[in-house]
Amino acid sequence: MKRALNISDGTEWDAKDLAGEEGQLLRRQKPSLVCLGCGRPVSLRVGQGLRNPCFAARHTSDCALVKGSWTAFRYLQ
Repeated sequence: MKRALNISDGTEWDAKDLAGEEGQLLRRQKPSLVCLGCGRPVSLRVGQGLRNPCFAARHTSDCALVKGSWTAFRYLQ
């Protein structure tokens, strides 16, 4: 995931912004970061090498962010 919600103030954060120097204060508030789709707690994975920073979470089964997108091509075959 690239974005997460800070429930303490209602702001959305990008993983790249949080991994940078300006995000050090918010990193201390880890328990207040949640998934935008299901509200489960997220953790920040700082990118190394060619990998970009991202958020990781244990999503619920009905989370909109992890459900596969619907495509018409699957049904037209």
